[in-house]
Amino acid sequence: MTRPRINQRKIDHQARRRRRAKRLFTGLLPVLALGALLGLSAGLSWAYHSLLEADRFRLTQVQISGIERLTPAQVLDALAVPKGINMLNLKMERLRERLNELPWITNAEVRLDLPANLAVMVQERKPLALVEGPPSCLVDQAGTLFLPASAEQYPDLPRLGGFAEARLQPGDRLPSTVTNALKALQAELEAHPIRELTQERSIVAWSLDNGLIWKAPAGDLEIAFGAAGFKVKCARLRWILQRLKSSNRLKAVQKIDLDYRQRAFLTWQDANRMD
Repeated sequence: MTRPRINQRKIDHQARRRRRAKRLFTGLLPVLALGALLGLSAGLSWAYHSLLEADRFRLTQVQISGIERLTPAQVLDALAVPKGINMLNLKMERLRERLNELPWITNAEVRLDLPANLAVMVQERKPLALVEGPPSCLVDQAGTLFLPASAEQYPDLPRLGGFAEARLQPGDRLPSTVTNALKALQAELEAHPIRELTQERSIVAWSLDNGLIWKAPAGDLEIAFGAAGFKVKCARLRWILQRLKSSNRLKAVQKIDLDYRQRAFLTWQDANRMD
């Protein structure tokens, strides 16, 4: 009877030891986990700061695509990125915001091209015309004025008059009827050019009554196009100009009004004559 009691005491004692050991381990487990986490965090922090100082990731080249009117120097100035900066210190969203502040840019994307290149993709505005002021401003294809400018700076763009009294500012928009009409007329003249209408410093004015009116630089000839139907009207104009030049009477005409169905009216320098 004595031996079974002794064995049972041993079993109970061992069970108590195992329970104490389990409680001790359970209590130490959070401490061990915290120590491991702190060690890992310290290791990651050291690794991160080492990367921020690594020569391998220092900026050596900025690749810019999509620019036509802007120069690479203007883009670099807007980015304001120090030469040789560690690439991992750059904030892409801030760089993108800086580029989008340029009037010419409608959208910009910036990405890291590790280990040492920065890629910049730019989408520029497409200028439609120079809207005469004051102030004179460039207007894009959507009809938004975006940059004060002069005819001398952009002689390749048509000049759009008729808005001086409105005193439009960058950020203002032209009515869609105006931009749609001007784009349609430009498309027709690009497809089928009319030499007389490509003179430098000529003006296309907008009138609520007559739509688009082309004016010669010297102011001695006006051509009223209206607001639509430019393919037919330009074909009619070519025929009229050919007849006038062949009869040596082009300089005698003051105005050609094409905004009529199947006809045109000519006003002559001689005020008593109209055809």
